[in-house]
Amino acid sequence: MMNSRPQQCRLSREQMKEILLYLEKARKDTSRPIMVHQNRVKRAKMARIPDSASILKCLELAPKRVEKLLDELEVDTSRTAARYVLYGYLCAYWACMTGHRPSVFH
Repeated sequence: MMNSRPQQCRLSREQMKEILLYLEKARKDTSRPIMVHQNRVKRAKMARIPDSASILKCLELAPKRVEKLLDELEVDTSRTAARYVLYGYLCAYWACMTGHRPSVFH
């Protein structure tokens, strides 16, 4: 690479050496087991992200459902299942609005 430098290149030999060193280091770093594992985990997490249509549907339906659940709980506060469903809808709505994981709101 050092000998086959194009004539239009304005970089000095030292600059070219430094760039090649950084590229080689980056190549080695990405092939290390920890980096491979991190990339695999990130890919798996990205695959679980809901698509934009699902997020828009959640933003549309969740407020209506929350309103109904609040009305139900106002009548009968002992309904634990309805309360858990309410918390679920609230967390889903907040997660869609903010981009945070639902576990952030617990």
